Amino acid sequence: MNDVLHGALLGVYPLVPQATISVGEISQRWTGRRSLSQSGTGDLEHGNDRWFVPWPRAPARGRFSGWGALMQVAVAQSVIGWEAATTAVHAAAQHADSLGIRVNIAVVDTGGNLAAFLRMPGAFLHSIDIAIDKAYTAASFGLPTSHWHAALQQESVAVREGIVRRPRFVVFGGGLPIKQADQRIGGIGVSGGSEAQDEACAQAGLAAIGLTL
Repeated sequence: MNDVLHGALLGVYPLVPQATISVGEISQRWTGRRSLSQSGTGDLEHGNDRWFVPWPRAPARGRFSGWGALMQVAVAQSVIGWEAATTAVHAAAQHADSLGIRVNIAVVDTGGNLAAFLRMPGAFLHSIDIAIDKAYTAASFGLPTSHWHAALQQESVAVREGIVRRPRFVVFGGGLPIKQADQRIGGIGVSGGSEAQDEACAQAGLAAIGLTL
């Protein structure tokens, strides 16, 4: 087997020295279809994985060569489901009600996209965006927003003063990452009470879907 395919099948994707691969060899070693464009780029399918092969020039007489390596074009990513997201915001609201406070609750997925939101009647209007940004911050870094104050003390002045100026970055309590089996699948943010109350509501939301930090 040539170096390109051998490296790819082992999961090694750096550029490899120039090699020549026959169309027949690929068709024998890979299941699925193969196409090759005039620009010299081809894509291969193996099982559920799709790979793109960048080649600098078009093939000649059924063969193609050049610098390149197989690369995986798309990867699967787990995100929080809509049922879990809505369950979490409702549970957080119920806990807030038991504390006698009115809050806004947001859940986002790993891309920061809003998955669920709930505003209790009477909750502060400014807290709408704060709750969403707490969830966004927690999902972005995988760190509870209440931990940022201590974490930044170890950094330079430039980092401490610069990162807090980032849009949508929140450094006070109420935002928690949502993780399942150590994999981040989203974030939950609560705003409207004290920092401790907001975080307790967020924890109640996680508990309702069987998760903890």
